[in-house]
Amino acid sequence: MSERDVEARVEELARGLRRVAAGLLEAAAEHPDAARVRELSTAARVLANDVLARLDGEAVEEFPAHQVDSREALAAHVLALRDDLLARGAEWENATIESYLEALAAWIKDSPGWYRNVGLEMPTCGDWTFVARAMSAAVGYE
Repeated sequence: MSERDVEARVEELARGLRRVAAGLLEAAAEHPDAARVRELSTAARVLANDVLARLDGEAVEEFPAHQVDSREALAAHVLALRDDLLARGAEWENATIESYLEALAAWIKDSPGWYRNVGLEMPTCGDWTFVARAMSAAVGYE
């Protein structure tokens, strides 16, 4: 099988996984049991944030933004990014404050497309997870 054929098959599988993630979110929205809703929503997020991001060739989050759910967790997330910059800054695509902030602004502007691509619903009002995801994305976003 050629590389082109393999990539076409991967894209086909990724489309199927996006449908599965969307289906999980739909099931969660309709399920009467709050515990099951959390399980279904978490499964959809893991599928979108981990599996699909890897298939789409995006950097897999070493600092998972979907785990940030408070001001304290966001502060810890920012410090972890700083520590990573100090340890691996040469590997960052946007290692200067200028390029990082430019990428951060670009990712925020383009984030509806990212959410669509990974099968998640764009938050209607900002939340801690959105801010953390935006900051993480700016590490390698062009």
